[in-house]
Amino acid sequence: MERPQLPKEYSESVERTLAALPDAQGRRRPAWGGRFWKTTAALAGTLAAVLIVLPNLSPQIAYAMERIPVIGDITRAVTDHDYTYNDDYHVLDANVPSIEMEGEAVQNINDDVDNLTGTIIEEFQNSVESVGDEGHTYLSIDYQVITDTPDWFTLKLRVYQGSGSGTVSYKFYNLDKDTGEIVQLSDLFRDDSGYIDAISQDITRQMVERMEEDEDAYYWVDSKYEEWNFSKISEDQNFYFSDQGELVIVFDEYEVAPGYMGTPEFAIPQEVYEDFLAG
Repeated sequence: MERPQLPKEYSESVERTLAALPDAQGRRRPAWGGRFWKTTAALAGTLAAVLIVLPNLSPQIAYAMERIPVIGDITRAVTDHDYTYNDDYHVLDANVPSIEMEGEAVQNINDDVDNLTGTIIEEFQNSVESVGDEGHTYLSIDYQVITDTPDWFTLKLRVYQGSGSGTVSYKFYNLDKDTGEIVQLSDLFRDDSGYIDAISQDITRQMVERMEEDEDAYYWVDSKYEEWNFSKISEDQNFYFSDQGELVIVFDEYEVAPGYMGTPEFAIPQEVYEDFLAG
């Protein structure tokens, strides 16, 4: 089974962004998919630059400031910036969130969201200028609060980039309310504890079971292209805790399966990883 390719329109600008960011295994990722949020290294421009450049792109660009509570009484996410653009060939619809809670960690999340969305929006602007009326591009940025318990707050940032077809990628920000700290997957476990292998083996088990139960389900665990096959999660794979307390591992589109499988998620039983937990 072959991986689908993005159309050539829009590819140059999108590939510049995606190729600059490593995939789940730390390699330079190909243009056709995989995760592109592994690092937050600044590329060309920041959100501040975008705020200066984009108004000059077209009089159709509109910015609106909204303050919309989403969920939670102590911690909440609001739409901090709303960017829209439409010239019949290119469409931008970006809702950039901000977390409302005091603390350095929260400010770091907000700064990271601004930098990441600013870079992606600038790439869209470059595509509008280079592609013109010879192709169609679409960029959507949105967010969702998926966990808000007394202990955890999780914000999911969603980015869709397309031209005929496209890719979806996520970044999850997990906040420990007790400590006020941002938590990566590796922070949950002791160093060199084996959590990567244990969780990866359980994910592989679940992939095989899903394929046995559903003939339409397909994951890259036995592909003839060895480099495609899933082997293990990254040290800081996207994750969140559900409201029921389940540890859920999340993959981007095309990362472990064909595009029609979407963005696979796997709930990991506690007995799989409990022996490796820190503290």
